Amino acid sequence: MDAKEQAGWRSIADAQKHLPASRSSYYEWIANGRLKSIRIDGSRFVSMDSLEQLIQKAEAKKLPRRISQEMRARGLASARARRLSS
Repeated sequence: MDAKEQAGWRSIADAQKHLPASRSSYYEWIANGRLKSIRIDGSRFVSMDSLEQLIQKAEAKKLPRRISQEMRARGLASARARRLSS
């Protein structure tokens, strides 16, 4: 393990093993500031900490949608939905 890996930096190819996404998605996340990166001798490395944060944010956004879908599947409607349907 070299110094970059010990510090939590991985090449995009290595990061793709952790989060399978296209190379262009990684560059898009870097460009819009959602993923921290450094460039060393022409190679791009991403911060595994920022990648974990990106994953956690994505999961947090999906969680409420999953919960509401489960509620609908079980026939549990929100109070507002019950009022509107009455």
